Amino acid sequence: MSAGTVHRKASVILSAGFLLGSIYTMDFSGVVRGIGSLIGIVMTPDWDVDSGMIMDKTIRTKIGKWAELLWDWFLYWYRRSLKHGSPLSHVPILSTYGRIAYTFLFIIAIPHAVFYLIFHPAWDLMTVLLWYWEKITSQHNLIAGLCGSDFLHWGLDIMTTEHSKKTKKGVKNKRQKKERGIKGEKNF
Repeated sequence: MSAGTVHRKASVILSAGFLLGSIYTMDFSGVVRGIGSLIGIVMTPDWDVDSGMIMDKTIRTKIGKWAELLWDWFLYWYRRSLKHGSPLSHVPILSTYGRIAYTFLFIIAIPHAVFYLIFHPAWDLMTVLLWYWEKITSQHNLIAGLCGSDFLHWGLDIMTTEHSKKTKKGVKNKRQKKERGIKGEKNF
């Protein structure tokens, strides 16, 4: 799997590509897609990593330790329910909407439900939650940028995983040849 810094740089490059494309075509939607790919730096498929995620370090250094603790609390159930690299956390579109739904649940649905239970307002909870969900999911260009960032993340993970498998296999074969004393390779 690629390092978090590689994913971050790739998302920034993708965002710049969207921005240049929008300047060239004079279409504002490219800017929104670029913002979506930058959101992909924060809403990364690597939310399922328990510790050492690049966002943890960024939050700790830029905002503070309390923000990192809040971030870890926010991602606790996501990390506990998904294995790193699983299709539910890494396959583009599926995982993108999964992270959007998870964020919706913890930032909008649960606080609204608690408010509704405590204060008994006149509005209907389901109507309000469906209104929010529709507003969020109707941002097609933003979600397209986020999906683009996820596709890039997924592709980089596949490429580096395949590369590491080939490298490890090659080292193993050289080691076996050295142990067996097969000629043609220099034994140092």
